Amino acid sequence: MEEKMEEQTVVKGLSKQEKEIPFTLLYDKQGSLIYEEITCLQQYYLFNAELQLFKENAREIAEAISPQTVFVELGCGSARKTASLLSAIQHVHGRCRYVGIDVSEIALEEARRNLTELVVGLKPNDIEFVHAEFVKGLQQVKSTYPEQQLCIAWLGSSVGNLTKENAVHFFKDVLKAAGSTCQLLVCVDMWKNPETLYSAYHDNMGVTERFIKHGMQNALSCIGYASDEDSVQSWIYEVEINKLLRRVEMYIKFPQGLNLDKHQIQIRPGERILVEFSTKYSVDDIKQVATKACCQVYRSWGDSSYYTCQMFLPVSHGLVQCWRDTDKLFEGISDWNSKPIDLRHPYLFY
Repeated sequence: MEEKMEEQTVVKGLSKQEKEIPFTLLYDKQGSLIYEEITCLQQYYLFNAELQLFKENAREIAEAISPQTVFVELGCGSARKTASLLSAIQHVHGRCRYVGIDVSEIALEEARRNLTELVVGLKPNDIEFVHAEFVKGLQQVKSTYPEQQLCIAWLGSSVGNLTKENAVHFFKDVLKAAGSTCQLLVCVDMWKNPETLYSAYHDNMGVTERFIKHGMQNALSCIGYASDEDSVQSWIYEVEINKLLRRVEMYIKFPQGLNLDKHQIQIRPGERILVEFSTKYSVDDIKQVATKACCQVYRSWGDSSYYTCQMFLPVSHGLVQCWRDTDKLFEGISDWNSKPIDLRHPYLFY
């Protein structure tokens, strides 16, 4: 059933005037391994930027996460970066319960090994993994922990794989699945120098090119077309910096074209197909997406011109949290509730 839906999605995307395929086809077993290679590239700044952000701010982030919260990571991958954050949560709150959700089984296996090795004091029964699509996996976690508050982490600037409109819909789905008291921890890559962006997605080693071509092969395989190595070598990988939409777009161009007779699809000579894009954000973009998703930006960490980590709260939960923060701010002021004269009370006089 799932394979049939995948085939239909690919056919629909390749039937458009501006052809595209779903980026999820990049992350099968082999694709996940190639992506791990990408994260080790110097030109791919995102991984190291996030790693540095966590090293510098892990304790503050952990303190902002509510005690007794179940920490749920969407698309956990190898969880190498997450380890420093979980260590901080373990230190601040004395315990960390973690659930990783991913569509890649090999990623989940590696995540378990990494967290067991890197997070001191994390007990085996406090680590769980769910092999599922994000929202379905989140629904499963909520059914397991119906009374627990969840902190949903979506790291790696994965929000960039969605348009800003689709990001709003996604966050609404997450809130619906996780409940109105959840916290959303989202890492976001900011719009920056086009040369830096281009270099990050068109590395000198050709690893990203191999990754994108692999996704294209998967898409064609879904609809019954096998690509031989000579054909794949003839494909041209192109990266475009779309300044209007503020995103990096990754294409495969077919110099000789391609006829997919079974589905009555023709890829013309020189036509290109969008395989993946990565949306970049400004500070205003982040606020707008949060507001449209019925959230508010509660806390931010990192460099707002380069790479940031944002904590979103559902509006109602945000108001309650703001009230608590205000109470905490004034709890050390001894005469806050004093009345030197009958009518001079803080809420009346000031």
